[in-house]
Amino acid sequence: MHKEIISTIIEIHPDELLIEAGFNPREAFIGDKCYTLEPVKSTIVAIKLAYKEGRSVELIKVVKHNNKYFVRQGHCRTMALKQAMKEGADIKKFKVMLITGLCDGEEYLENIDGNQRNALNPVSQGFALQRALTLGYSVEELAQRYQRSITTIRNTLKIMEMPEPLLVLLSFNRIKKTLAIEIMLRYENDHNKVMEHLRSVFPDIDSLATAEVLTISETKHSNSVVSMPTKSNEKSITTPNDDLVAENQEAEPVKEKDAKLTRKSLGIRVLSKKKTERLKSSFLKITNEIKQAEPCDETVVELQVDKKFVSHFEHVSKEHCSENGDGLCLKLSENQLRLLANLLSNEHVALFLTKEQVTEVTEIQQMLAS
Repeated sequence: MHKEIISTIIEIHPDELLIEAGFNPREAFIGDKCYTLEPVKSTIVAIKLAYKEGRSVELIKVVKHNNKYFVRQGHCRTMALKQAMKEGADIKKFKVMLITGLCDGEEYLENIDGNQRNALNPVSQGFALQRALTLGYSVEELAQRYQRSITTIRNTLKIMEMPEPLLVLLSFNRIKKTLAIEIMLRYENDHNKVMEHLRSVFPDIDSLATAEVLTISETKHSNSVVSMPTKSNEKSITTPNDDLVAENQEAEPVKEKDAKLTRKSLGIRVLSKKKTERLKSSFLKITNEIKQAEPCDETVVELQVDKKFVSHFEHVSKEHCSENGDGLCLKLSENQLRLLANLLSNEHVALFLTKEQVTEVTEIQQMLAS
């Protein structure tokens, strides 16, 4: 039985507010430096000014564990509050919304919900959904909650199958998601082949991804940049002389002159728009004509198969075949008989796909048609 969820507005001292490192999916693979990227950086600056000027700010949502208050929605507001206090804002008490009755999964979804205003990057979205699955939610439940198709949720989760250097570059917008996906598809998700291709064009691709992180964060914190969130990573946002001050200081943004990875720089040939549209049209036409064999309960013919060929039918349902002393009796409906005739015709070619492959073809078809 679920506990009753209760929201209560309380006043606490800023020193009591804690951030669980990595709990916010925005921090996935790049740590706190996600807060230095636009548009998040500008949002934090605007909220900081509101705190300094005493203007109203949307309440931060917290939960209470072991008499400590942990942020569950409002990480940017918390960063802004911290910066405002560093710049002299005199805030002794401020209001937060305390939520009780949430399970771990509900706490995490509260966090994802709070990131809707400044949309998460593709990596953070994939990371958030992946963790939600580990907390017991299904793809269908997440699709319903965030009003997305099941296909969209699954495609977002596939991003997490990429090698870490690609995830880091995606997080810093150094490569487009479509290009990263294209590279993965080209090498059938083989990390070694993907990285081999990247290194053949950019020998320093590994250091490029690392340098991107180190350019923004302190070297001594580089190990925590890609760490998974754990409840042991508690950080007070106002302790005067703690070792997090350097880590949380505003970092230099990514320089505009830093080159992005493109199809041209990766040596990937780009088809002309005309050829692309032709391929798209041809694929849609072919796949629209693909039909699955319709089952039929009524048997119209029985074929006797010699016993030396019985092994070919070991995966066929007993509904359609039965063994006898002479071999196998194969029962065919009218549709199945028509399919067999087409297979024996020189005018037709059959394409056999697994159920997973049919799903993949359908997803590609829907993506191209939209």
